[in-house]
Amino acid sequence: MPATDSVLASCSADDAEQCNALIRERYSLAIDILSRASISLSEQTREAALKTIWRRVFLNDDWNAIRKRLGGNVPDSELRAELARTHLYAVLESCLATRELAHPDWYLLPADVFAAADLDYLVSARLAPRFASESDVGSGWQPLTSTTAPALNKDYGEEDTRLRAAIKCGLDSYYAEILRTVSDQVNRCRQSADGDASDMDAASSSASTEALDVEDEDVRMESD
Repeated sequence: MPATDSVLASCSADDAEQCNALIRERYSLAIDILSRASISLSEQTREAALKTIWRRVFLNDDWNAIRKRLGGNVPDSELRAELARTHLYAVLESCLATRELAHPDWYLLPADVFAAADLDYLVSARLAPRFASESDVGSGWQPLTSTTAPALNKDYGEEDTRLRAAIKCGLDSYYAEILRTVSDQVNRCRQSADGDASDMDAASSSASTEALDVEDEDVRMESD
């Protein structure tokens, strides 16, 4: 069962949507934090972390079920509505609209986030300290046990297997469509906000001009 499903299963029906929102928000928050901390991280660490975040974002939706629901010639409105219900849509919307993270710096394609390329680094360099004893940490040596390393490799391998299956179900195309839709939506909102600001500036300028005209008229009347 995906992590999302296990968490939602523990929520009541009334709390399900709130749980859903929290799950979605944690990923955009993770990317936001990574973007702020990246200046102090090595390139390898930043890339491995970013890949891990996006891989797990992609794996939070059931793309096989989505593909089946969108089978055949479905209307564009139905396609957009289905994709708008995904966790991926919500994460992209939060990243682009709420957190305003730069695109494309912090956005990765599904085919670019497999763990295999970073497996040795993830298991030995990044995760080893979590499993070391206090004496190991003090000595600077942080080995993994004979059972921990294979288990971590297995977990990452399973993520890659699920990601390949998701890509076969059309994840690449769905991702491109969601990113385009969210980007267009964000741009429209910003243009609307800019237009409203311009209208307010124009109204303020007009009001100031009218006030000055009234003041000039009062001065002329007093002079007369």
